[in-house]
Amino acid sequence: MSSNTCFDINAYLQVIGVSPSQLIHGADPDSLKLIYSNHVRTLPFSSLPIVCGHPVDPDLDVAGIADRMLVKRWGGVCFEHVALLGAALQRLGFDVTYLGGEVWHDCWTAPNSHASILISFRDENRFYCDVGFPLRPLEPLQLSSGKEQLQPDGRCFQLESDPGDGNCWCLQQLEQGDFELRHRFWLQPRNLVDFSGPARDLADPNNRFMRGWLLAICRAEGSLVTLATGLWAGSQTPENKAKYVSRKEVLGGVSNGNGCGVVQATQHVEHTTLLTRGSLSLRSLVEREFLIRTEQLLACRDFGTEEEEDGGGGGS
Repeated sequence: MSSNTCFDINAYLQVIGVSPSQLIHGADPDSLKLIYSNHVRTLPFSSLPIVCGHPVDPDLDVAGIADRMLVKRWGGVCFEHVALLGAALQRLGFDVTYLGGEVWHDCWTAPNSHASILISFRDENRFYCDVGFPLRPLEPLQLSSGKEQLQPDGRCFQLESDPGDGNCWCLQQLEQGDFELRHRFWLQPRNLVDFSGPARDLADPNNRFMRGWLLAICRAEGSLVTLATGLWAGSQTPENKAKYVSRKEVLGGVSNGNGCGVVQATQHVEHTTLLTRGSLSLRSLVEREFLIRTEQLLACRDFGTEEEEDGGGGGS
């Protein structure tokens, strides 16, 4: 746990749209759900500042992160989201534990290359907050092995404990009827300083974070939207294009029948649009859809003034 909580909690609550009057019951699961859900709908995952020459502060100073995310409105990567949310929850009286993890990209990333939060309550219920993952859940997940946890946007997640290591857990997401591995984390408490090295490494020219950029945010109506270039957009995306994707699950009515199941998603609805890098349309989308202010990010070559010649690509 970290004591790095020196920032304006009222400014944080105002930006994410939570009134102190909504937190009258104190540090309880309902308040956690409200804060977390508003956070992921308001503060986007964004690796854009790093590519534009504004690397993450390896000290993960919360006051500086609050300036980047709440004042400049640049969004942030997992370390920044976790530092900000963790500091806010600590200030509000929650029992916060920082966790280190590794992301699955055909192989595991380096130790502590992903950060998340565990919130513990007196009744021994614990909730996993993966606020800094691009495909993040819309609500906190109860730390319960094998429990299918349906989200308001139709996605379904599952946490699984490792039979050989009780401190190791994996996050899986339901994709077309099968649970796909996303990342793993350990329950061993971490301090923000443990993420300094991985945070510094994000700006290394050889790091995947420097091979394009990725934005992600949850819409209030339930869709998860992403915008990506380079490596993050996939090999089928032309170099001069940015890939914009809106995803939503359409729910069916089938439970597993034992009284403990959930309604499963029956159809994955996805719409893709390509926008020209350097176009006004791309800049407008970044500002409108992802709530990012681009004025101080114009050094990025993707935010010029050239309008696209072909109307921005097609949908699929």
